[in-house]
Amino acid sequence: MRERFLEFTQLGKSYDTPHGPAVIVKDFNLRMHEGEFVCIIGHSGCGKSTVLSIVMGLNEPTQGGVILGGREISGPGTDRGVVFQSPALLPWCTACDNVLLAVQQVKGGQRRSGARQCSSFETENRHSTRAKRQRLQCKARSRRNSRN
Repeated sequence: MRERFLEFTQLGKSYDTPHGPAVIVKDFNLRMHEGEFVCIIGHSGCGKSTVLSIVMGLNEPTQGGVILGGREISGPGTDRGVVFQSPALLPWCTACDNVLLAVQQVKGGQRRSGARQCSSFETENRHSTRAKRQRLQCKARSRRNSRN
């Protein structure tokens, strides 16, 4: 018999509100083996994303727990990844700084070497973007001239 890889036990998540607790997830149980493909489906607002954010370590359960690979999840980790439903970037940061923010949260103070890589990437990207814009402007001028 294969060993369980991911296990949700009596998982619950609720938030306090002025009108009492808002229960988002209640008594959710699921056991998966490594390599299994599972879909969590349900109507909007039923807690699917909440369950996923808990397994990612981005949200703490108010009841129960999640075990992944034999260890209880207690926060984000490099062994898991997520693609958000909507943009989850800080608009005042560069793309590279947004990525580094996540890396810093997991790995700690490795900002300096990452900042050098970002600076190099952004310089190359800026030149690449400028060159692309110039090529597009040139093509547009060429098309305009060929019509006249």
